[in-house]
Amino acid sequence: GGDLGTMGDVGGNAALYIGDYLRNHVHPVARAVAALQKPYLCAVIGVATGADDERVRRALAQVELTRGELDRAEVLVNTEPDASPMDLAIATAVAGYRRDHATVVARGRTALEAARRVQDDLHPWDVAGMHVLVGLALVEVGEGAEALAAADRVASLVDGAPPELPLVAQGLIVAAGAHRLAGRIEPALDALWS
Repeated sequence: GGDLGTMGDVGGNAALYIGDYLRNHVHPVARAVAALQKPYLCAVIGVATGADDERVRRALAQVELTRGELDRAEVLVNTEPDASPMDLAIATAVAGYRRDHATVVARGRTALEAARRVQDDLHPWDVAGMHVLVGLALVEVGEGAEALAAADRVASLVDGAPPELPLVAQGLIVAAGAHRLAGRIEPALDALWS
């Protein structure tokens, strides 16, 4: 029932430690309740249900995406051209997993254009996350030049971030994939080992 935004921060960056917090404090409680061997009831309200919170809906879409449940992920995002940039980026990632070249290119461009229009209202890492999703999809469909542009944008958005921030490594993976598509193996390896 807690609000993750109020859990405080460690080293000035709460976002890096939410996963640890969940694994160390929330998951053990959930596992203990599940192991009770007795029926139990609970109520879930508010943000935990995803009610009225676009971020939760998009987070659930990303969970489904990582599980490979592409249809479930796509149902959770708005794919209209005027949708939020993150919805469009997630939808682009779904199209990338399906290797739908035309949709990846069109929707990816729309997502990144929308992200540029609202980037001043967002945290740079949110914008970087959109570029990572679109960049990985572009690599999947063989669009190396556009993927490399997305990777370069990620690098500029996470410049100065702690090296353990996952977006740093994800941007390098996009860059490596783009270099590989162009046949530039050395720069691909350099991106992965930098």
